[in-house]
Amino acid sequence: MVSNASQQAAIQSQISSARSKKEGYLEEAKKVKEIYDELRKIKSEFVKQKKAVASKKDEYDESWTGNLHDTKFVTPAGNLISYFDSSIKAMDENIDELLIKINEYENKALEMDGLIGQLGILLNNISGWIESFFN
Repeated sequence: MVSNASQQAAIQSQISSARSKKEGYLEEAKKVKEIYDELRKIKSEFVKQKKAVASKKDEYDESWTGNLHDTKFVTPAGNLISYFDSSIKAMDENIDELLIKINEYENKALEMDGLIGQLGILLNNISGWIESFFN
């Protein structure tokens, strides 16, 4: 027969293990969130740069003194803008994947909170969907 003290020790061990697991999931979510935040900053800078290029693309610069017949502009603004678009699209896709991973880790942590955790998962999923939509 198992003693009451050993049962309590086993339960405490399970609780401690569950807490450690939950903390691990939250720590992983935090690490991914840091990458997510940094990528969003980079994307924001790309969007600003694209707008700056787009605002100047049709301007004529009278200060040009090169030989117009022999000198070719290597990257026309239109091409540069399309490169920005491609990069921004790739960042959006990666941001969405990072958000999915963050929600996955947060949901794993919330699963450990029973019924309240299930409600938290639902809210977390809705929040993630909204954030992804406005990304």
